[in-house]
Amino acid sequence: MDSLCSIGRSTKKGKRQQGFIGEKGIGFKSVFLVSQQPHIFSNGYQVRFREEPNSNCGIGYIVPEWVTKKPYLEDIVNIYGSNKELPNTIFILPLKPEKVEAVKTQLSELHPEILLFLSKVKRLYVCKDDRDSIGNDNVSIVSIASETSCVDLSSEGADSRVVQLSVKEKTCDAEETCSYFMWRQVFSVKTENRVSSRLDFDQWTVTLGFPFGNRLRSRGTSSIGVFTFLPTAMVTNFPFVIQADFILASSRESILLDNLWNLGILECVPTTFLNAFQACVKSDSLFSSMAQVFELLPAYASSYPELNKVRDSIKNRLESLKIVPYEMYNGKKYLTEPKQVVRILPSFRLLLSKSVKEGASLDGMHRYQKVLNSLLDLENYAPILDFLGLAYAIPGWYGSCIQLCNLVTQGSTEVYMEVLSFLAENERILSSMYIQHIPLVRYTDQKGNVKLCSIYQTTKEVTVSQWLSNIVQVKPLLACDYACMLYKYVAAEKNVLTILVAHFLYQAHKKKFIEDSKLYDICSKIPIIDCCGHVRKEKHTTLVPAFGSKWFKLFRKNPYLNQQYIDIGDVYAKSGSFLGEFTPEKVVLDFICLYTKAMDLPELTPPNVELEIASSPLSMEQSILPDETGKSMFDLVKHVLNDVSIIEEEFYGDKISTYQDELRFLGVGFGSDDVQKSVTDRFVSLSSTGISKEQAFSLLTLISFLKMKKRIDQGWLQVMKKGKWLKTHQCYNAPERVILLPYKIDSQKASFLKFAFRIVDCGLLMLKCIKLSDTSATGLIERIKGKSWLKTNSGFKSPSETAYPNSVWGSLVRALHIPTIDELYYGDELSQYLSELSTAGVAVDTASITKKIATKFKILSSSSKLGPDMVLSMLKCFKEERQTLFSGCSEVSIFIYKYKDELHMLGAITDFEGGAGLVLEGLKSPIASEFVTTAGTMALLKCLKSVMSKSLDKSLPDNFLENIAKSKFLKTTNGYLVPKECILFDSTWESILNQTDLPSIDVKCYESDISVYKEQLKAIGVKTDSMEKPEKPDEFKSLVWIPTNVGDKGKWIESKLCILDDDNDLFGSHLYSLSHFYDAELLPLFLSAFGVREFPSLDDYFQLWNDWTSSSDHHVSKESVFIPDDLHLKNIFENVSLPLFVWFPTGNFSSSSGVLMMIYQYLGVNILSDSVKVGSIFAEDTGPKNLIPKNGLIEKGLIKIILAFLAGPLLNMQQKKRQQIVTTLLNLSLYKSDQPIKVTYLLTPYPNEIVKAETKKMVFWDRSSKQLIVDESGYENRRSSIEFASCFAQEISEGLLLEGRACAVSSLSRIIHMGFVYEFKEDSVDYLLVRENLKMLNEDNEFLGSAFLATKQYGKRAARVKSEKMSPFTPSCKKSCRRLLP
Repeated sequence: MDSLCSIGRSTKKGKRQQGFIGEKGIGFKSVFLVSQQPHIFSNGYQVRFREEPNSNCGIGYIVPEWVTKKPYLEDIVNIYGSNKELPNTIFILPLKPEKVEAVKTQLSELHPEILLFLSKVKRLYVCKDDRDSIGNDNVSIVSIASETSCVDLSSEGADSRVVQLSVKEKTCDAEETCSYFMWRQVFSVKTENRVSSRLDFDQWTVTLGFPFGNRLRSRGTSSIGVFTFLPTAMVTNFPFVIQADFILASSRESILLDNLWNLGILECVPTTFLNAFQACVKSDSLFSSMAQVFELLPAYASSYPELNKVRDSIKNRLESLKIVPYEMYNGKKYLTEPKQVVRILPSFRLLLSKSVKEGASLDGMHRYQKVLNSLLDLENYAPILDFLGLAYAIPGWYGSCIQLCNLVTQGSTEVYMEVLSFLAENERILSSMYIQHIPLVRYTDQKGNVKLCSIYQTTKEVTVSQWLSNIVQVKPLLACDYACMLYKYVAAEKNVLTILVAHFLYQAHKKKFIEDSKLYDICSKIPIIDCCGHVRKEKHTTLVPAFGSKWFKLFRKNPYLNQQYIDIGDVYAKSGSFLGEFTPEKVVLDFICLYTKAMDLPELTPPNVELEIASSPLSMEQSILPDETGKSMFDLVKHVLNDVSIIEEEFYGDKISTYQDELRFLGVGFGSDDVQKSVTDRFVSLSSTGISKEQAFSLLTLISFLKMKKRIDQGWLQVMKKGKWLKTHQCYNAPERVILLPYKIDSQKASFLKFAFRIVDCGLLMLKCIKLSDTSATGLIERIKGKSWLKTNSGFKSPSETAYPNSVWGSLVRALHIPTIDELYYGDELSQYLSELSTAGVAVDTASITKKIATKFKILSSSSKLGPDMVLSMLKCFKEERQTLFSGCSEVSIFIYKYKDELHMLGAITDFEGGAGLVLEGLKSPIASEFVTTAGTMALLKCLKSVMSKSLDKSLPDNFLENIAKSKFLKTTNGYLVPKECILFDSTWESILNQTDLPSIDVKCYESDISVYKEQLKAIGVKTDSMEKPEKPDEFKSLVWIPTNVGDKGKWIESKLCILDDDNDLFGSHLYSLSHFYDAELLPLFLSAFGVREFPSLDDYFQLWNDWTSSSDHHVSKESVFIPDDLHLKNIFENVSLPLFVWFPTGNFSSSSGVLMMIYQYLGVNILSDSVKVGSIFAEDTGPKNLIPKNGLIEKGLIKIILAFLAGPLLNMQQKKRQQIVTTLLNLSLYKSDQPIKVTYLLTPYPNEIVKAETKKMVFWDRSSKQLIVDESGYENRRSSIEFASCFAQEISEGLLLEGRACAVSSLSRIIHMGFVYEFKEDSVDYLLVRENLKMLNEDNEFLGSAFLATKQYGKRAARVKSEKMSPFTPSCKKSCRRLLP
């Protein structure tokens, strides 16, 4: 009770070694998030605490009030159960109305592993008391079912135990259990990882939990990977749990991955894992199999880089441990290092097992790389084996194993044949050099003894031929005779041998071993494999393969099979290798077709038999004669209509179409309508059940095709909408009940309908719905405003509680604990929905954020919730942002000073003297150069003076002295230096030294006399003692001899005027490059002995620049030249006599132009496109202006593009405004002029001089007279002139988007240009809009139809007017012309 009635005085503080996890002393105060007045019944106490300040003392949260009203103790007994004994302590939390559903959700999603690392709690029981319902099935129980005694491993500073967790979500559910092997290890805290909040701790305790099988997960929970006694929200992707005393983020959802304490703990995790893993590997009782142990390895990478470092460390250290089991085929368990083990092919493993069963000894295997245990050498363990670096054996290993294990000699004939079969099936192994030279081939000598020889020996031509002819008495056999012998041995079930015969014949013919005449005879006799894979020995006629043949299109199957008409199977089309000769695809098939004289219709002469298919009338489902549209439709879905035939018109010729009545009488379908009916009927029949992926894509393709052709049957479409044919993550469902999420959402996230306010993509989906709904999203916004669906740094919050991250106000928002949206969680896509976030209630702009800050401060200050840490953070933010505070927050900055005394009572430092020590303690690292200012330096010295005046020995913190000694913050005559390199110049030294002779502190740089801080400067290392006058450095000058080209003449030059090399000869005016006078071997001597510089210094470059700028040749002021960023404008001003453009390199140096452009801009050179002004645009009025029809340029497709673009995502313009803009274009009068349209551009390189340049343009929009003037020659050739198309698109875009962004004008111009090229044809425009992610809205379609209906009526009247004389006109200038000065 003492702890509950205070803040920051936890009775558990400092007792973490005893199993307590208290730290800040405010843990219980978190209940006020969900309850305004929590009740406690404990050991006679009956009290409650209120969130509101107590009426007597004005303090909330910690003032107890005795409970005299409900709930009475009897009420608690009734709820808990009258037959149960009440616990000693009971908490009752009357929930806030808005928190009821959130608490229900959180309790229902209670993580089952929550008890793993809690030393006091053994069981959690959650029950919803619902007395209105029959029975109570709303029960969730998590408990530790059993726990083995702790096994102490004192030699390793570790212990282990097995914990069995059980979870039960409902009374009627079966209990789920999972056992966890817990390994706990203690480490000493490293000095470099100590932090202020853990100074009392000398040890880290790291615990890893390894699950036996699948981990426990309840509804809505994920596999948490990191615990700090309680689970965080971090999913590591590792198959084990990490528990340690990590320092958490304020939200408690993750650990601080950049914290030194946490990084030190993570460095201990690999050692803990390796010790635990080795214990599991060596134990025979913990896990059911060795493979289950290896499932604990972190085979998959984590999404956290710091945890991937842990994974990499584990991987590297596993390489030297004997942990991998290998086979010795003697029933014993052997372990070795991963690099000593290889994976082998399954067929060879079976071969070894068979040899062992027959009694063969495989002792020779241990002399070479070991074979991985068969329990692990499975495909599903591939990621784990890859993590360990276990690769498949190289081809030479198999040869070594065969030889070392004597598989050829000690195995039976069956094993020997298996060895040969294995080598024959694995050509890569057979072709290895080692296999070629080992004794592998058995043969019988003259005495009948079985001997061995190598494959290499059998391939020696002389030896083999002699042995065959003299000993075996084998006679030569021609290839054709051998082929005739082969086909007699082909059995019906050996189709592989049949294929080999075909390959043999092809290769023999290719090498000209068999003549064509004999080959036809052989092929007429050899068996053939048909399309069903059957070997056919007897054949009357050979048919070409079914695919693509005319006979198959007509009959759909072989109707003459019983008459021995054999079709050639597609099996011959595969590529293959025969005796080392590779044959490409379809080559053997073409060969067999040619030499078996395979036939097709109409050459085929069928036998005189009744056709089965002709014995019944044809139907539309069997045969259709389509038109072109029907053919296209059929090709899209032909694999769905595999039993419907398309009549081959080419086969019958054009005459077939003259028999439509007769064919229709026979049941043949006609045209695209019948094709569509067959297709749609087929999909209707399939829609009642789930269809395959290919069929689904065919259906969607068909709908797209019918939509494009405007042939969709709405009745059929409604049937398909209701059919359950779409595969979802749950089951097959109807399209109208399915949502297509973005492709990045996995199957687990796809359940967002149930947990909609906890998914990142769902949050983005909400915002996208608001954006697309436009004005109709009001209802949706009202429904989600109060829901906690936005992920923030404080968990999920509602929009009204949340602010968008702001770089200006971010620190103040964090200080006041205002939830801000987690940008890392949502990614960059969130920035596209700022207006939608603002509409939903999120504080996005400056005004709303400052208002939220002021409101939050008022609430905190009035409710006594301002703690010392929060106030200090807030005051720091005020100081940092005092120059940028807006009026909306001025009341906060003024309001805070009214509480100065209270701030001091809370621990805030309100005067300079009190804060000086904090400044020194706060210097945790050397001062970075970008933060160094003269005012800051003086303030630091003032703090030093204040601290030293209070200290008797005038000592300073060691940490401060260490960091200040490394800080270059003192300005001297030699630049900024660290204190020990600086000297405080004494005026008494002026008789022998100048101030610039030494690195003296530049006193002029500082506002006040810095010498008053002499004592403080000396304390940090500055030399200030005037007792010893520094001596002036010796002015010894080293000289270098520079020879000339005349004899032995030359001159002595100071070494400081020399450099070793001047590659580009830039510094010849004031430096001497020694590489021009001496050999390269001597140059290092000048560098070491004479102090000659290797390269020019920065001062030399400045001097070179000054020399250039002082020269009048080829140099002008920066205001007189321009950066030519626009090539079109540059070409216009190219012929001007004045030098207008800056210099850019050419040739090999052109790649540096971008950098040089940035330098010019930094120096203040103006950009050409920003400097040019349009002086005037005019057309000469000497001739008439001819009216041209609008449909020649202002076409329906153009207006369609413009409307879709204005409504698109780049501009998102409102309906009324975009239609008004388009109306201005439709109201234009179009004229063509035979006189050029001239544009004058003005450029002002000098104050009193204006440069003019004139060019022509093809199109001009005169807004004053509402006319569009086009050049006559360009208009006549508009379809072939890219210049006219480009100018037209640019002028229309600029005219429509006068106040638009440059990117919008450019994008619209590009799309109009593309449409112009394709004459704004309807199908081209539709395709273009789809490619640009644009679409026409319904209201724009209505507007477009009415506009062009009126235009068409107007065009009929205007057709009578052929031309119209125009009076001279003077178009208005885009920008007003300034008076030209002489």
